Amino acid sequence: MPRALPVDLRQTIVERHLAGVPLAAIATEFALSAWTVRAVWRRYRDRGVAGLAPDYAACGRPGPRLAEPVYTAALALRRAHPGWGAGLIRTELAARLPDQALPHVATLRRWFRAAGLTRPAPPPRSPDPPRSQQPHQRWQLDATEQIALADGARVSWVAASDEATGAMLGAVVFPLRAVGAGRSPGGPDGVARLVCPLGAARPPARRQWHALGRLERCAARSGVVGARLGRGHGLEPPPA
Repeated sequence: MPRALPVDLRQTIVERHLAGVPLAAIATEFALSAWTVRAVWRRYRDRGVAGLAPDYAACGRPGPRLAEPVYTAALALRRAHPGWGAGLIRTELAARLPDQALPHVATLRRWFRAAGLTRPAPPPRSPDPPRSQQPHQRWQLDATEQIALADGARVSWVAASDEATGAMLGAVVFPLRAVGAGRSPGGPDGVARLVCPLGAARPPARRQWHALGRLERCAARSGVVGARLGRGHGLEPPPA
């Protein structure tokens, strides 16, 4: 960080400009940048002679225009809430210390950096793989759902395209079908593999298969879930 201009040099710049010397000529005379000379003049123009005193924060400590409680409270809030930004902490400081002069958001960030309270930068995002250059080197699949057609029907499809050429390789369209009550057009299939069939209930079919647990009461303790060994019928008696 560059050193601040001495106060006597700042006063000389102001005196020379008040005498009619242009700011560009003053910058050339003292081997300063035009931005630095204009900044000194703006400080005098906006704040008078008091604005010629440098605003600094040496070693991360608050400058002479700020009280020590502001610096201490700002760092305490940052430690208690690492996710809060400098703007939110400044708002909280204004509510807690209404009679104190508050630092700029940039000054708060500088304090946090000096105290080691800044959040680490997120890891860099892994770059996307390079686009394929040869046909059929990589295909892309795109699924689209419920697209309205000109006749009002809605369809979904899965399309495959070639990344290198952009050519459409194929698409499968799935028309939506109305779902309603009624009998299935086909009969039930067989039981799944490795599943023991229990068979149909004897007439009259007024009972249901046993479920896991009992419905008469709540479970008071843990135990083994099971009714019997073997392949006996699994029908529970019907309720009264």
